Amino acid sequence: MESKRKTRMSQGSLRVAGQMFDSMRVPAFRDLFIGMLASYIGMYMGMVARGYLAYELTGSATILGIVTVAAGIPMLFLSPVGGVLADVMNRRRILIDSQIFMVVSSLLVAALIHLDLIEIWHLAFFALTQGLLFTINMPARSSALPHLVGRPMLASAIGLTNSGRNLMSVIGPALAGGVIAVPWLGSAGALDISAFFYVLATLLMLRLPKSLAEGRGKAEIAFARQMLGGFSYIFLQPTLRILLIIGLVPIVLGMPLSSFLPVFQADVLNVGSLELGFLFSAVGVGGTIGSLMVAPMAESKFSHLMQLGMGALFGLSMIAFANTTAFTLSLFTVGVVGFAGNASTGLNSALLMLRTEEAFYGRVMSIYMMNWSLMTLFTLPLGILVDRYGAPLVISAAALGIVAFMGATALLAPNLREGRHHQQVAPVENAPTPVEESA
Repeated sequence: MESKRKTRMSQGSLRVAGQMFDSMRVPAFRDLFIGMLASYIGMYMGMVARGYLAYELTGSATILGIVTVAAGIPMLFLSPVGGVLADVMNRRRILIDSQIFMVVSSLLVAALIHLDLIEIWHLAFFALTQGLLFTINMPARSSALPHLVGRPMLASAIGLTNSGRNLMSVIGPALAGGVIAVPWLGSAGALDISAFFYVLATLLMLRLPKSLAEGRGKAEIAFARQMLGGFSYIFLQPTLRILLIIGLVPIVLGMPLSSFLPVFQADVLNVGSLELGFLFSAVGVGGTIGSLMVAPMAESKFSHLMQLGMGALFGLSMIAFANTTAFTLSLFTVGVVGFAGNASTGLNSALLMLRTEEAFYGRVMSIYMMNWSLMTLFTLPLGILVDRYGAPLVISAAALGIVAFMGATALLAPNLREGRHHQQVAPVENAPTPVEESA
């Protein structure tokens, strides 16, 4: 009997693992996925190089916050525009063109550093440009998923996309930290390498099927009406409204921690740029593990409650990280931060897509991106507070806010505790057969 039980458990584990990687059987999704990995490794390398250089030039957490805010401004004001473009325009063209501009912007900033002409406003402008490009790129990428893999494999595609992003947040920062530590490479070398990865992403986007552009690019589309339609759709879907609110708090109060890792590295832990890369990588390792859980968890009856539990763990682990000065212990606690934070936000984004009609994917996910833009904007006041009161106190206070919110939501929303929201799923149009060709 015990042997049969163990066999059933083993078979169940294999089925769960298989569900996670179902979407990789689709060639077009593999191209999109690998291109996304290359794009994210370029983004994370640029982020580390930009933050390290900004703090090295000024020694100010406030300035570091300003540079981070610059990336969030386009996301706040233009995310709905990016969503409409993803739903009605040529997604393939959007993905290709945005990657090309990422190559150019990275090389321009690297050239300024090589020529010793770099100034803070250059870094802020670079962050603004990158924020604009990702605001256009990400909704197009998200809305392409159901077309490429179909509805049955959508949870797998979302889980792999989230885990891939976090895996690159392991490799990218570690690579950037190592490159910056080499005197003849430094921050400029990190940006040169990030541009190479953007080139690789562009080449893979060129392999995407032309069917991504079918029925799109029509001049008669009423742009403003399409944008307002996205907001109206969310307003009329109670589950989507609740999910967006639950996703907002940990993003705004918790995710800015990554922007202040250079402060912890220099002022709390007293370590160098290589160790900073390890801190970013520890967040990514935990985040990758947390994101891989999304595919099997998203379909669970208690997925909403698990989202709240992971959010509470996110806040508690932030408090633990903020209040230790031992580097090894910091690596562990910040890894738990990455695990819980990405399990919570990954579940949130998966649940949003699974409860959204296909025609609205781009607009709903672009509005979801506005949560992330608020995170970058919130980094500035947090930076001012960090300069005045210190990073450990400010991050601990923000983390307490996350824990309190998750606890209050669990107590005041019985539907979440009992899994009743699981049944409130928006109708989804019949998904197309997964695209088997890659060109």
